[in-house]
Amino acid sequence: MGTFNDSAATNVSLPTNSVFRVTSNATIWLAVYALICGFGIILNCFLLVVILTQRKLQTGSGWLIAHKQILDVILCAIIFPIMISPVINLYVNIEGLTVNCVWAQFVQLTLMQVGYWTAFFLGVNRLFALLLPHKYSVIAAKPSLVGCIAFSWFIVLVCDIPTLFNIGMKFGVTVNSCGILGPTDNFTYIVMTAFGQYIPVVLSGVIYITIFLTIRIKMSSRVGAAGQRSDVSRRRVVIAKLLFASYIWNTVCSQLPIALIQLVPRSAGNRALLSLWLRTIHALEYAANPMFFLLLSDDYQQGSKQLLNDFIRSLRTAISSCLLFLYNRIVVDSVGADNRGVGGKDSSTRGFGNK
Repeated sequence: MGTFNDSAATNVSLPTNSVFRVTSNATIWLAVYALICGFGIILNCFLLVVILTQRKLQTGSGWLIAHKQILDVILCAIIFPIMISPVINLYVNIEGLTVNCVWAQFVQLTLMQVGYWTAFFLGVNRLFALLLPHKYSVIAAKPSLVGCIAFSWFIVLVCDIPTLFNIGMKFGVTVNSCGILGPTDNFTYIVMTAFGQYIPVVLSGVIYITIFLTIRIKMSSRVGAAGQRSDVSRRRVVIAKLLFASYIWNTVCSQLPIALIQLVPRSAGNRALLSLWLRTIHALEYAANPMFFLLLSDDYQQGSKQLLNDFIRSLRTAISSCLLFLYNRIVVDSVGADNRGVGGKDSSTRGFGNK
């Protein structure tokens, strides 16, 4: 969510005379960005379907993960392409096409920040699962999960709705994409950004550090319980580790573009194209995130395999049914028609002979 430029209209016709020019490098960037968004749509949808179809994954953390995947699908499929619509318009040059960059940036900011708070509550969920297991049933209950998701949306909307009226920060279209033009009031901007992003991110980090330090201390002091309880604890630790890996990945990808763009002088001629490549890192944050679940968790791997096997089995059944239908319509019906034709000729011949 970097501030890459400084002036633009609020609701504008997408510029065809932008300082950004269509070049081979820009075309390569657009192709890479489209591939990343497509990759993100497929992976996030796949992980969401895995959770919704595998009962063992429909736990407290599973529903929070599913909620975050829905946010990521919307970002990759709809919001990210809209945000770069000024660049796309340089290629297709659709006359009269307008995009309200204020609303586009508002929706993107809201979805991202709801994701940060959802990730925070995932950390809280793991904290109870591993350090307070006797209380986990309370935090994993449906009312608690609904409350966590509702709170995430509430606090983010309270912070972001004022931006629609240029309170705290101003949105618009830069030379290459919709984005944040800058703060309108430094104090309000800091408060909005803190509650929308940095507080949940920092608290999530504190939670995961607390979890792993406590686990380390317990492992060094005593041996874990044997049997099924040990298996459950091991699975919960695996989920905590993959969520922590996802947390590190998201933090690096969200902050790295902001840090790098500050190193480039605002007068640099390649700043516009560089900002687009940095936006690619931002999109990659959401596109590649499901890989942590599919690579680090046996439960998600087994769920993925079962989903693929079920899909292949259904596909084979559908193909067999289609082939059988075509066989009946083409082969059997044609043979039957031939038999009826031969039978008709025989009867007419017999009738003529009788006469």
